[in-house]
Amino acid sequence: AVRLRYEAGLLRLVAAGRLELRPETTATTAAAAIDHPLMDDLTATFEEIVYGGRPATAEDDRNSTHGWPEVLRASRLVVVATGKRRGGLPDEGLVVVAR
Repeated sequence: AVRLRYEAGLLRLVAAGRLELRPETTATTAAAAIDHPLMDDLTATFEEIVYGGRPATAEDDRNSTHGWPEVLRASRLVVVATGKRRGGLPDEGLVVVAR
């Protein structure tokens, strides 16, 4: 459940225009792009479970269930002051978008 929730969270961030996935994107680079402490925690847990072989706990499941909505909520407000979104994609001038 933690792995699937992580993957779904990444896809939601992509759909929100907050993350661009490329073949070289790793969980760590995705977390760095989002720059949210809770995303860092979710990523560390994901990597421990998926790559480290650690069994997921009920606490991991709860943290994932409650953590992803917070990460997604925090990423909905995008302020563009430089003409580029955080992902480096060009924008049309100054934009404040509530997603």
